[in-house]
Amino acid sequence: MKMRCLPALLVCAALGGCVSVKAVDGMAETNVGDDIMVTPQIAWAGANGVLARGASSVWTIDGFGLNEVRFFTGIVAGDPVMRIPNVDRKDLTVYSAMMLPDEIMELTAASLGKEGFGQVRTDGLRPVPFGSVTGFRFDLTFTTQDGLLMKGAALFAQRRNKLDMILYTAPAEYYFDRSMPVVEKIFTSVRVPDASSMRAAN
Repeated sequence: MKMRCLPALLVCAALGGCVSVKAVDGMAETNVGDDIMVTPQIAWAGANGVLARGASSVWTIDGFGLNEVRFFTGIVAGDPVMRIPNVDRKDLTVYSAMMLPDEIMELTAASLGKEGFGQVRTDGLRPVPFGSVTGFRFDLTFTTQDGLLMKGAALFAQRRNKLDMILYTAPAEYYFDRSMPVVEKIFTSVRVPDASSMRAAN
């Protein structure tokens, strides 16, 4: 399997000035956007900008474009989940606060298709906690343009008429299963403000 070199990507990113890359402390609770706090569990490389592809941030262990945890937070009605280079906004399916969980799963699959991935399949939609609110999980598979089979796990919730999603993707062979236990802990570490504290803040 051809692996992208993380140090080389970091150098290119620095030279291009298009992203901000930094180490993510594994033990420090981190705000990933929209008041969502998670505990990374282990050290990651984190980025925003071009590498995040519309996410508020993206984390990787082995290299951006290989295994990634992307955080899509605070998506409001009328906005797409992902902002995709060279794809017009009008060509992207957008979020609606009236969407049902299965429609959000389909929205995610359509967005990955627009990113250039093929054979996107989703299944296993089920309710799970998203911090103190009810969220949903689903699984997915897809192929890269080079034919590499990828697997993914998504956790999302709709709060305050907005969509928040954590999306983990990695090659099906070796990488996905190796890091999934860490990602499971990230999913269960999600913490969001409760409704009473939000009202008090307002």
